[in-house]
Amino acid sequence: MRWRVTATGEIAFATQMESDEGWSVVDLTIYIVLFVQLAMRWGGEIGYFGEARLFAILSVAGLPLSRSKKTGTYLVGFNPGIRTDGFAIASSAILQSPNSTTSGSTDIKVNYLTSTTVLSVVLTLLNRLIRSLGHAVVERELEQDVRTLL
Repeated sequence: MRWRVTATGEIAFATQMESDEGWSVVDLTIYIVLFVQLAMRWGGEIGYFGEARLFAILSVAGLPLSRSKKTGTYLVGFNPGIRTDGFAIASSAILQSPNSTTSGSTDIKVNYLTSTTVLSVVLTLLNRLIRSLGHAVVERELEQDVRTLL
């Protein structure tokens, strides 16, 4: 994992999420939550209350989404030391496509004053990123699971 804050105030984060079972959408969710929380706090700390653009790029190189063999839920692959209390995403929240792509990306504009909830920003980024890979998202179920993490 690598975090960077540039002299111009840009924040960047990169990590590898590959494991023996594939890649974890739960890890992706945790990293997006951490990044959005940091970005929003950073804006407040430096007194920047304008617009920002968040970019997310995911390359899974043909790796499958890792899931529990027993329940089918999406589980944490690597816990970066934050408290997740058994956080998982229900199998019904993300409908995997057999024809998914190997990479996806998205970007969104965020206004510090209108994006007061981390949840809305996280869900928008996560939803768009998963869909850019070709999978379907059941928004209501994904929101319910992500809300437990916050």
